[in-house]
Amino acid sequence: METNPGEMILKRREARNVLGVREYSGEREIRKAYREIVLNYHPDTNPSDPEARNKMIEANKARHILKKPKSEDEKHLEQYFENFFI
Repeated sequence: METNPGEMILKRREARNVLGVREYSGEREIRKAYREIVLNYHPDTNPSDPEARNKMIEANKARHILKKPKSEDEKHLEQYFENFFI
C-alpha cells in the first residue's frame, strides 16, 4: 500500500525528530546522528535495558525512511507548504 506524499512528509519529520537532526540535514549529518544512537543504545552494549532496544528500533525505522528518495509529488508538496507558510 502506497502512502500519499503528505503522510510521507510527516513521517520524514518524525524520523528527523527521532534522530535529532534538522529538517534540511544532509546525508552526512543523518548518518552521524544515526551512528551516535547506535553507539549509545545498541542492545549488545545494553543487554539489560529494554528502552535501549526500543530506541534502536526507532532509529532504524527513521534511517530507513530518510534513506528513501523523495518522490516528485513530495517535492512539489514541500515546495507548496514552504511558499504557503512564509
